[in-house]
Amino acid sequence: SGELVTHYLDWQGILAFSRGGIGGSGANGWVANAGNGVFGGGAGMVTVDGSWDIYTGLNNSSGIYAESLGGEGGEGGEGFTFGSGGGGGGSGNGNTVSVTSRGNIFTWGDYSNGIFAHSVGGFAGGGGSSYGIVGYGGSGESAGHGGIVNVVSLGTIDTRGAYSHGHVAQSIGGGGGSGGPAGGVVSVGGQGASGGNGGTVTVTNNGAITASGQHARGIFAQSVGGGGGDGGDSAAIVAVGGAGSGTSDG
Repeated sequence: SGELVTHYLDWQGILAFSRGGIGGSGANGWVANAGNGVFGGGAGMVTVDGSWDIYTGLNNSSGIYAESLGGEGGEGGEGFTFGSGGGGGGSGNGNTVSVTSRGNIFTWGDYSNGIFAHSVGGFAGGGGSSYGIVGYGGSGESAGHGGIVNVVSLGTIDTRGAYSHGHVAQSIGGGGGSGGPAGGVVSVGGQGASGGNGGTVTVTNNGAITASGQHARGIFAQSVGGGGGDGGDSAAIVAVGGAGSGTSDG
C-alpha cells in the first residue's frame, strides 16, 4: 500500500517475476549417439495484491508488471559419422499469474501499461543435426504451456502514451522444438514437436479506464497456443525428411 513513483526508463511501479531455469544442451557424438537436451524448469506462481497509487513517468514503465515464464529446453547435441543427433529438451510451463489492484495507476510514457500480466510456456529445444555415413536428426520436444492469468482492478487506470493499454492479460504457449537436419548416404530428418497450450485469461474491471495514447486499448486480453516445430531437412542418396507438428490450442 502507499504511493509509488518512478521517473526512469524501463522502471515499473511494481515488478513481480518468476522464470524457470534454462535446460542444458546435449553433448556431440562422433561415433556414438549425441546427448539429449535437458528439460527447462517450470516457473513459479506470481501474485500481486494491494492498495496503492502508482505513477510512472517514462517509456516502457508499466504500473504493475507480473510475469511467469517457463524455462527453455536445451538443444540436442550433433551427431557425426554414425551418431544420431540428440533429442531436444522439453520446456517448463508458465504458472498462474494473479493481480488484484485496489488502488489507482497512472502512466505517461509509451509502451507503459497500467497492468501487464503474462504467463508464457518455455520454448522447447530442437533436435540435434546428424551428418555422416548414416545420419538421423534428433527430434524436437514438446513445449511448455501458458498458465492461468487473472486480473482484478478496483481503481482508476489512466495511461497517456502510445501502445500503453489499461490492462494487458495474456497466456501464451511455447513453441515446439524443430527436428534436426540430417545428411549422409542414408539420412532421416528429425520430427518436430507440438507447441504448448495457452491458458485461461480473465479480466475483471470495476474502475474507470482511460487509454488516450495512439494504438492504446482499455483492455487487451488473449490466450495463444504455441506453434509446432518444423521437421528436419534431409539430404542424401536415400533421404527422408522429418515430419512437422501442428499448433496447439489457445
